[in-house]
Amino acid sequence: MARGYQIYILKDGEQIGPFTKGRLEEMLGEGEVNQDALVWHDKIEEWGCISVVFPDVISRLAQKKQSEEYWANLEPATKKQVKFLRSLGVKFDPDISKFDAIDLIDKALNAATDPQKRRLNFYGIAISDDLTKDAASLLIDRYKREHPESEDKYQKWKASLPEESLEPSIDGEFRLNPSDLREALDDAKENLKHTQEDEDSSTEDVSDARDELKEAHSARVNFWRATIHPEGIDGCEDPGMLYGYEHAAESLNESYGRFFKVPSKKIISETLAALDKASDDWDETEPHAFFATLKASFPELLRKSVPARSIQQNYESDQKPESAIVILGKVVLAVILVGMLLYIVGAVLKAL
Repeated sequence: MARGYQIYILKDGEQIGPFTKGRLEEMLGEGEVNQDALVWHDKIEEWGCISVVFPDVISRLAQKKQSEEYWANLEPATKKQVKFLRSLGVKFDPDISKFDAIDLIDKALNAATDPQKRRLNFYGIAISDDLTKDAASLLIDRYKREHPESEDKYQKWKASLPEESLEPSIDGEFRLNPSDLREALDDAKENLKHTQEDEDSSTEDVSDARDELKEAHSARVNFWRATIHPEGIDGCEDPGMLYGYEHAAESLNESYGRFFKVPSKKIISETLAALDKASDDWDETEPHAFFATLKASFPELLRKSVPARSIQQNYESDQKPESAIVILGKVVLAVILVGMLLYIVGAVLKAL
C-alpha cells in the first residue's frame, strides 16, 4: 500500500489519527496499540483489525522481535540466572549464554527429584534419564493406589538408611537454608518492582515477574509447612521446588515441628509476614522463632500428645534390647509381688 495513506485507529472507543504506516508500526512495537485494534483508511470500505489490514507490518515486527531475542540470548547469562543455576546444583559452563541458561533451568526444574527417584527405586520401577517430576508423580501415585501398604514400608526402609544417603546425589555440599528462600522472594519482589517501573517492559514481562513472585512465595510457605508435615517435603504439593532443602526441613521438624499439627498455608503466610515485619534475618539467625510465633498465635495447633521423635528413632527404639537396670527392676518387682502373695496365702492358711 502507498505510504501516503492516512490511517485512523479506533482506541478505547474513540477514533484517533491520522497516522502514517511507519507511525502505526512504531505504535505497535511500543505497545500503544495491539494487532487486534480496528483501523481504517480511504482505500478500504470497512474498519478491520490491524493484523488483517496490514499483515506485512505484523510480519515485519515479528521478524524483528525474533532477531532481537536471538541476539539477546547469545549474550552472557544474567547474574540472576547464574545464581539460580547454582542454587539448583546444576553444573554449567562459566561462559554460558542466556539461551543455554534458560534451557538448563527448565530441565532442572522439570526433572524428577532425588526423593522421587529414591521412591521409584524402592518400588522397583525403572527410571529413565529424562524422567520429569510430573511423570514421576504419576508413577508414584499409581503405585501407592495399587499397593496401599507401600507407604509404611517405604518410610521404615527410608528410616533405616544412613543420613548421608538421603542427601541429593550431586558433587560437593548442597544444603540450602530457609534464608535462601526469603532471599529469592525479595529478589522476585525487586524484579517485579523494576519491571513495572520500566517503560520498555511489556505486559508479558510484568506477568512473568508476577508469576516468579508467586512461585517464590509458594516455595517459602511450602518449606515451613514441610518442617511440620510428617513426610517432610514429600508431603508438599510440589516437592521439586524444595530441592536441596530436605536436610533443613528435617532438622527443624526434629527440633520443633513435630510438636505441631500441620497448619494451613494461610496461617503459615500470616506467621511469616509477622516475623518478616519484626526482623530482616530471623530465618537465618533464629529459625525457631517461627514455631514460637505459631505457638503463641495459634495454640490450638499444639499436639496434645507429642509424636515419636522421628521415624528413624522409632525404628531404632523398636530394635534396642532392654537395659540391665530395667530388667533388674522388673525382677525385683516380681520378687516383691511373689513374697506378698505367699504372705497372704500363709495368713489365710493360719486362720483356718
